[in-house]
Amino acid sequence: MKLYRCARAIRGRSQGRRRPLRAQAATKYDELRLRAIAAQREALYHLRARGEIGDEAFRRIQEELDWSELDAAPAGSFQSLTG
Repeated sequence: MKLYRCARAIRGRSQGRRRPLRAQAATKYDELRLRAIAAQREALYHLRARGEIGDEAFRRIQEELDWSELDAAPAGSFQSLTG
């Protein structure tokens, strides 16, 4: 998933954006899910910055959030890095 985030960041920079592109939701429900995932990710970064969780926990939760984000995004909105 680290490669996935790097690819999104590079794609965002190559299009003149400072931040990586965000997934676009197909439905209102998915939009809410993506917003919740973004809030969870933000909280995760704060926990890590304060030293309340270690590297392993950070990586595991981050991977779960990556999978949840992919699940909430419409089919075909992300490109595979391996193909």
